[in-house]
Amino acid sequence: MMEARIRLKYGQVRDLSVEFPLTCNWLSEGCNGGWGIFGGMFMDSFYTTHEKCAPYQVPLKKRCSAYKKCPKVAKLENVRNVGGFYGSPTEEEIIRELRANGPVVMDFQAG
Repeated sequence: MMEARIRLKYGQVRDLSVEFPLTCNWLSEGCNGGWGIFGGMFMDSFYTTHEKCAPYQVPLKKRCSAYKKCPKVAKLENVRNVGGFYGSPTEEEIIRELRANGPVVMDFQAG
């Protein structure tokens, strides 16, 4: 989502690390689950780096401290829930957000 929004807004192509926020985000429990909004909150308060500096690894093998020399290359601003709060957006609100700003992060709960 971040890569696409950066490209749409600034015309820049960035290869951002997926590993860094998974490994370093203590809010969302990394690959052990968690909520998408906590990924956004982490990226709003902190940052991510280049994929080359923190490449994706399965299984996770490193600790966040392994990436302390990686440059800060992108962060989010104005993280919010479409519709105002978690679980509230209508299809129309999601479509409006997609058209206005590009891709969104979504999660759902299967019932």
